[in-house]
Amino acid sequence: MRQGGDGYDVFANNAIDAYDAGALLADALAEYIGAHSPVNPAVEGRITRAESPAALPVTGSEPAGELAASLVLLTGLTLIALGIHARKRQETL
Repeated sequence: MRQGGDGYDVFANNAIDAYDAGALLADALAEYIGAHSPVNPAVEGRITRAESPAALPVTGSEPAGELAASLVLLTGLTLIALGIHARKRQETL
C-alpha cells in the first residue's frame, strides 16, 4: 500500500516519510524535564505505609504483578536510554 499498490496511489504520490514518527519519547522526556527543572524527588505524602500486611487481600498474584511492573519499568527506562544514545550518536555523525 505504501508504494501505491491495491489502488492506493495517493500514498505513493503524497505520503510523507513513513519512518518519521515525530518526536522520540526520549526527546519528549528531555523537553519535559528541561521545562520542569530542577526535578524534585521530594516525598509528598502520596505513598503511605499500610498498618499491617495481613490487612491486604491475598490473591496469589502480587509477586508476579510486581515483577511484571518492574520489567515494564525497566524496559521503558532502557528504551529511553537507547533513544537518548541514538539521538546523540546521530548528532555526532
